[in-house]
Amino acid sequence: MSRTRSIWTIMVAAMVFCVSPALAQYGIFDQTVDWPIIGSAHAEGSVSVSGSGGNTTYTVMGNGSFGARIEGGGYGVAGDEGFFVYTDKAGSWTLQAKLFPYYGQTALMIRETGADAASNFYSVELAEIGTVVHALFRSRTGAGGNVSIQLFDADGNPIQDEGDGLWLRVTRVEPVDIFFSEYSPNGVDWFIADNRIMDWPSDTASYGIAAGSGGDNEELGEVEVTEVEFVSTPPVAQRKLSQLSFKPGDVFDAEISVFVSGEDRAGATIEETIPEGWTASAIQRRRNGIQWCDQLEPYGSSSWGNGCVLPSDRTPLLPVI
Repeated sequence: MSRTRSIWTIMVAAMVFCVSPALAQYGIFDQTVDWPIIGSAHAEGSVSVSGSGGNTTYTVMGNGSFGARIEGGGYGVAGDEGFFVYTDKAGSWTLQAKLFPYYGQTALMIRETGADAASNFYSVELAEIGTVVHALFRSRTGAGGNVSIQLFDADGNPIQDEGDGLWLRVTRVEPVDIFFSEYSPNGVDWFIADNRIMDWPSDTASYGIAAGSGGDNEELGEVEVTEVEFVSTPPVAQRKLSQLSFKPGDVFDAEISVFVSGEDRAGATIEETIPEGWTASAIQRRRNGIQWCDQLEPYGSSSWGNGCVLPSDRTPLLPVI
């Protein structure tokens, strides 16, 4: 399966924590944090790394819940409790791994600030064997509203681990701050399960593995993670419209930008499907669509545009894929 993919989107408490005192090496990561107690109990987490190269295994253990604001039971603070092993990276990156959860909560996570328990973040998260996978995120640092969205495969089936491990990955595309989560049945063919744009003031991000027990207790959640690596983010396409509301007969501009994050030239084919009854200018036409093909330069962006005219007799909705 080609690594070229496109995402279509429309633009629209101080806490005390314990951070590792100095940078150390934990496989491909170099920092850890044990996010603080926000309930009535806490146990310190840990990470151990065994093996080397492609046979490296990360065992991550943590206590508490992250990405949750629980009223009552001792919880009433917007923030995270758990253990996070991570590294800071600038630019666009994809973190992928195969996760074998045993107990508690675990996630591949991207945070604006790794050590800040109230930081905004985006993650793909699951609990022990048999539970479903979610996109879990906090859109603003310190905000109490965390969002959890169950993920489904291309056939509409819930994505979940049946005991054989689960291939997952998370991506941040800079400078537009598009985030998305993916799953794979084999570690080769990847499918986007969720994507969104998030406000991200920082030029860097903390990428890593989070673990917790999933509750207010002194137990340690545990996950084994293999095949952990950073890979170049594939070309990503974004549609921008000159206006977000329309009436019959309106003319507006649609611009598609493609962002390349890798070191190599990348071939991209973008096909835009026009709603029935609309008209548009185009470089190339294919049935009811417009198609652009180009060779994109490393670490750059390219844009194409067309003018769309709504039919005078109705106002169909513009699909967002």
